[in-house]
Amino acid sequence: MCAAFTVLSVQVVTADGVVAWRYQLAGPYAAHRGAIAPDGTVYVQDVLGTVYAFSATGQLLWTYETGGLAEGPLAVGADRTIYAGGNPAGADVQIHAIHPDGSNRWTFSDPGVTQGIIAGPALGPDGNIYAVTDFGGLGVFSVSGADGQLRWSDLGDPQISERGQTGAEITFGARQPGGAVDAFCVAFDMVGQGTGTGKMFEYTLNGSRPWGVLMGGDGNVGQFQPAAGRAAGVGAVYVSSLISSQGYRLRAFSANNGSALWDYPSDAGPPTSTLTQPTIGPDGAIYIMRNLGQVHAVNPDGSNRWTHSTSYVFSDAIMVDPTNNVVVAGGRITYGQPGFVKGLDAANGQPLWTIDLPDEAGVHMIPFSRPWFTADGRRAYITTTLPGSTAGGFLYAIDLVSAVPGDVDGDGHVNLSDLALLLSSFGLCAGDAGFSAAADFDASGCVELADLAILLTNFGS
Repeated sequence: MCAAFTVLSVQVVTADGVVAWRYQLAGPYAAHRGAIAPDGTVYVQDVLGTVYAFSATGQLLWTYETGGLAEGPLAVGADRTIYAGGNPAGADVQIHAIHPDGSNRWTFSDPGVTQGIIAGPALGPDGNIYAVTDFGGLGVFSVSGADGQLRWSDLGDPQISERGQTGAEITFGARQPGGAVDAFCVAFDMVGQGTGTGKMFEYTLNGSRPWGVLMGGDGNVGQFQPAAGRAAGVGAVYVSSLISSQGYRLRAFSANNGSALWDYPSDAGPPTSTLTQPTIGPDGAIYIMRNLGQVHAVNPDGSNRWTHSTSYVFSDAIMVDPTNNVVVAGGRITYGQPGFVKGLDAANGQPLWTIDLPDEAGVHMIPFSRPWFTADGRRAYITTTLPGSTAGGFLYAIDLVSAVPGDVDGDGHVNLSDLALLLSSFGLCAGDAGFSAAADFDASGCVELADLAILLTNFGS
């Protein structure tokens, strides 16, 4: 049953980086990135476990209750099935498959007694679901995306364990450069397992475990979230961890055998007291926040591409858009002060725009989740929270590129291609198969005569 919340508008001060809409969630925050279906529907799950579906114009379409606290990020398939974790009262930890209309498709329950999901659920390139549950559960496992049946499970060696888990994303990659995506890595602090340090494991899609490597850092900032990419000409996996007196370091390992490749920063400069888990851009650049006020872009060989330094405090809400133009970074002026979302030039780290987040009921709002993007890179979504408040956090939709009215395909021109795309969606509304939110210029929720008039008025622009 849909909750009755209000869509609010926000005014901002820049040409690009414009808030298209925002929506207040029931839970005080959403810890993880949401997902976007092929038809443009946006999904997010708040900490209380509620999954929300929105049209691209900000209309709430439905909500789904997992029956307990949120566990891990969302995933969505090509068939628009949504996958979400939940931790209801009792021993059950669950993964829910949700139909595009908000009804349940299937539910899988870990048969063990475990604290929760510590990585995933994630949709693999083979259409199956991958996740990790904490000590007492199945460990690393996969279920069929079609019917939720268990495919395989593995406890790790020693058994996987995470202290104070918050959930982590699972990123898939190729063991060999240029090869098919055939593996993923997960990493945990392994507290209580006698390792003395964190450990990272690689798994293939069929459940084999090629390697595990000790990587340092049982006191990492947040939970480990390895990222897959390429480094020094090989398939690579990156992770931030603690290395004795050096402080935190971004580390690169071979995806083929787990051997160490390089550490960043490699110099003997000021120690690194804080370092976020890495994210990867489409050209292989790695992005991290270091020592609160710095955003670093690191080349695949471990050298610095650029550093954006300020007196502000950045969070781990740092991602680059799929077109490799804008790095979206969230943060706050300083602790206890207002928050912001910034756009940085992916080429050089120079600031492009800033959105100052408003106060709500006297509380300074700050970004919370990592952002996620539409496939064309024209819009980012990010969630916020009100620290110390039980009030609901917000989902923000931010347009990264100023749109030309009538430009359906986003190429910067209004021409016959746009007219054809509009006509193919003419008469359809949000939720209809084939509806294109990009052709709904007046944000009415339907593609109609008013939208055609806007396109024709700007034809040739």
